[in-house]
Amino acid sequence: MKNLINILAAALALGLTVTPACAAQYTLIDLGTLGGIESRAYGINSQGHVVGYSSDANNDFHGFMWDGTMHDLGIAFGASQKIAYGINSAGQIAGTGYNYGELSGGAFMWLNGVNTFLGNFSARGINESGVVAGYQSVPGTITGTADHACVLANSLLTDLGTLGGINSYGYGINAAGSVVGVSMLSDDATAHACLWSNSLKYDLGTLGGTNSAAYAINDANQIAGCSDTASGLPHACLIVVNGLGQVTSRTDLGALGVGYSYAYGLNNMGQVVGSSGRAVLWQGGQMIDLNGLIQPGSGWVLASANAINDSGWIAGWGLAPDGRPRAFLLEPVGPSIAGAKAAADGTSMDLPSATVTAVFGGFFYIEQDDRANGIRVTYSGAAPAAGQKVSVSGTVQTTGDGERYLQAGAVTPGGTGSIAPMGMTNRAVGGGSTTGQQGVAGGVGVNNIGLLVATTGRVTSIGSGFFYIDDGSAVTDGVGQGIRVAATGLSLPTLNQLVRVCGISSCFKGTIQRLILARNQTDITALD
Repeated sequence: MKNLINILAAALALGLTVTPACAAQYTLIDLGTLGGIESRAYGINSQGHVVGYSSDANNDFHGFMWDGTMHDLGIAFGASQKIAYGINSAGQIAGTGYNYGELSGGAFMWLNGVNTFLGNFSARGINESGVVAGYQSVPGTITGTADHACVLANSLLTDLGTLGGINSYGYGINAAGSVVGVSMLSDDATAHACLWSNSLKYDLGTLGGTNSAAYAINDANQIAGCSDTASGLPHACLIVVNGLGQVTSRTDLGALGVGYSYAYGLNNMGQVVGSSGRAVLWQGGQMIDLNGLIQPGSGWVLASANAINDSGWIAGWGLAPDGRPRAFLLEPVGPSIAGAKAAADGTSMDLPSATVTAVFGGFFYIEQDDRANGIRVTYSGAAPAAGQKVSVSGTVQTTGDGERYLQAGAVTPGGTGSIAPMGMTNRAVGGGSTTGQQGVAGGVGVNNIGLLVATTGRVTSIGSGFFYIDDGSAVTDGVGQGIRVAATGLSLPTLNQLVRVCGISSCFKGTIQRLILARNQTDITALD
C-alpha cells in the first residue's frame, strides 16, 4: 500500500527542545499479540476498545480488536494481511486487507464477528455514524493510476479529489463527515494537509515550510498533523478551522530533543497525541513525554501514541521489555470528574486538584487542566476564586434540570491554574449523553456540560436576565431560536447583534436544553 506518511517522514526532520511537564499518571496495559512477535494500535473508541494489527505465528499481519482480550479479526476476501485503523462507539471497525506487492487494498468493516467487504479502496478512519474515510486507486493521466482520498457513506463511494496534483489520501473523519488527509499540489512535488468538507476541499497550509499532512479531526474542527517549518523539517501541528473551512489558527506543537515530531490523534477535548522519537501528549500548551508518566522500571519505551479518546485513554505502540514492538493502552488513574458524573446520587467522592472556572451564588465550577471534564460544585462555605486550584470532597447529586454536581463538604485550595474556553458551534454546546450525564435535546458530539466554552451567534431574542443567540445551527428549545445565555445582572446585547459568548455549558428544563452561564460582562463581546 502506498503511504504518503512515509514519503513525508523521509523528507523531513527538525530540532526543538521542550521543558518537561507534570500531568496525570497512567496505568500501562500490554495488549499482547496474536501469537507473533509484534503488534501496533491505531484506534480507540469511547469504551476504551482498541484496534490495530498484530503478527501471528506465521508472521502474517491480522487486524485485532482489544476489549480486555485481543481478538483476531481474521482475514477475508482473498487478502493475506489485514490492518484495523478505526473503531466507533457502536463497535464498527474499519480497516484494510491486502496482499504483499499490491499497490492498493480492499476496505473492510468488522462488527460482532462479521467481516463485510466495503470496496476496492483503503479504509483509514470511521466516524460515529459508520461513515468511512480513506483513499482509492483511480485512472491517472500521467502514471496510469493515482490515489484519491475518498469517503464511503450509505454504500456510496465518493472521490474527494485533490488540490491539483495526482494523489491525495484521506486519514481522519469527524462526526460531521469532514475528512482530513494530504494532497499533492499541482506541481506534484509538494504535499499539503487537506480538509474535505461539504463537497469542498481546503488547503490547510504549512508552518512556513514546504510540506504538511493532517491525520485526525475532532468535532470542534481541530485538526492534528505535521508540517515542515521554515527550516524544512517536521513539527507536529494543531490547526483550527471555522465553519467555512478557513484556518483560524495553526500552532506549532514543538518537539523533544530529537528535533522532529508528528501528531497522529486528538480527542474532542483538544488533547493531542503523537511521536517525537518517543510517545508524547500535548495538552495545556505543553508537550509531555508519556514515558515519564508510567510506572518507573516497567522496561517499556513508548514510541508512538496514535489515538486518544475523550476520557483520555491513549493507544499506541512501543518497545516492550523484550525489545519487540507491542501495542499498548494507557489508562488514567485516580478519581476523576468523569468518574463522579458516572456515579450514583449519594456517592462520596474525593476529587483531586482542579481549576475553578466560574463562581456564582452558592455554587462554582471546576475543570480539569486537560479540559476533559468539568462539574458544578455547591458549597455553603466561602467560595474559592476563579483561577484557584481546589480539591473537593462531597457527594454526587443531580439538579432538577438534570445536571450532575458535587455537594461539597470540604474545599481545599492549593495553587492557581488557567483554563481557556473551548470554542464550539451552537449545536455542539451541551453535547450528547455520556455515562451518568444526560445530553441536551438533539445534542451531538461529546458531552461538555460543566466545561468553560465559547461560541458566537446573532441575538435572536432578549428576556429578563437572558438572551438567545443563533449561529445558523438552527437549534431551538421551544422558547427561543438558538441557545439561551443566562446573564443575570449583566448588560444584555441588542437584538440582531453578532456576539461572542463565553461561559459555562449548563442545561435547564426537564428535557435538558442548552444553556450557557455567562460569568461577567467580559464574557459577552460584540463583534459588529
